[in-house]
Amino acid sequence: MNVLIIAGIDGAWGVDNIAMLDKTANKEGYLTACENMMKDVNAAVEGFFDGGAEKVYVLDEENHFVDGMLDKRATLLNNDDWEKVVKEKKVDVFAEVCTHA
Repeated sequence: MNVLIIAGIDGAWGVDNIAMLDKTANKEGYLTACENMMKDVNAAVEGFFDGGAEKVYVLDEENHFVDGMLDKRATLLNNDDWEKVVKEKKVDVFAEVCTHA
């Protein structure tokens, strides 16, 4: 089983106000939101591997990932790569993590 996770930041745990998403006006809150998002994404990656995934692809949809925090087993994709992976039918499961409704 191959998984594609698309990650946002708005739904990360601990993000309780819009000001946390403003990296210029609220640097500390923004960093906390990014770190929490990474923890959420890594929990999903771990769960998919524990559930038998062979490959987990991750797209940082809004460019909020913290360098070096993504689970090393996951494959980080850019916007062009994820479309290619989908078109080539390399994905069996799709999940959204930390995205807003």
